[in-house]
Amino acid sequence: MPAQLIPKAMTVLAVLVCLAALWRGDRPTRLIAGLFLFGWFLTPLAREAGGLVLVLGLDLAALAVMVGISLHWRRLWIATAAACQLIAASSHVARLLDPSLSGYVYITSLGLWSMGVIALLLLAITVWRPATAS
Repeated sequence: MPAQLIPKAMTVLAVLVCLAALWRGDRPTRLIAGLFLFGWFLTPLAREAGGLVLVLGLDLAALAVMVGISLHWRRLWIATAAACQLIAASSHVARLLDPSLSGYVYITSLGLWSMGVIALLLLAITVWRPATAS
């Protein structure tokens, strides 16, 4: 039972952090939070429509947007979030290359790196919040 509650609790935490980032964050923080929520909305649709290849494409598009945001605002936390996104996309590639890869390992990897982005968002709206919004 507790093992089933952990993913649900993490999802609630992620949504709350993203909503707080949309409310309290500066422009790049709001963009990353919006991108994350939009990706969570589109991922199940992409999985239904085109399977793992389409989900990989979606994650690579999100990675490209994160890199663009990072290059524009020059914030280390955004570059680190993009690195987390790159590793998550690599998890999709690993699953495509080796379908026998454990589903548990695959989902755990995706969850871990997603929580990395969420942790960075939380730090961005609390500890690293710029004095002025851009």
